[in-house]
Amino acid sequence: MDQGLVGAGELEVVSLSALFDAAFALSLAVPDGWEVTDPVPTLYRNAGVTPERLLSEVSRRLNALAGEPGSVAALARTRLRPTSAAHLRRPRAGFRPGIARS
Repeated sequence: MDQGLVGAGELEVVSLSALFDAAFALSLAVPDGWEVTDPVPTLYRNAGVTPERLLSEVSRRLNALAGEPGSVAALARTRLRPTSAAHLRRPRAGFRPGIARS
């Protein structure tokens, strides 16, 4: 933020996304153990997220995947595989997306 590359709103969105993604990942499998260490400096930009909101978001994600075949944990462990290049055409000079031409 100090360099003007990321605004406060963008930082909050990325931070909340990371928090919800981490909670969702932890809900899929029980860790082998926990390591408790000394606190490290953290970045807090807002009042935080209540446990109820965190649980609500994790439940929403689990419910969204519940209809998929197989277990949710197995689906989450599925990894993307690289493919060949898409070979997309470059837009012609002067092309502006979202502008209709007649």
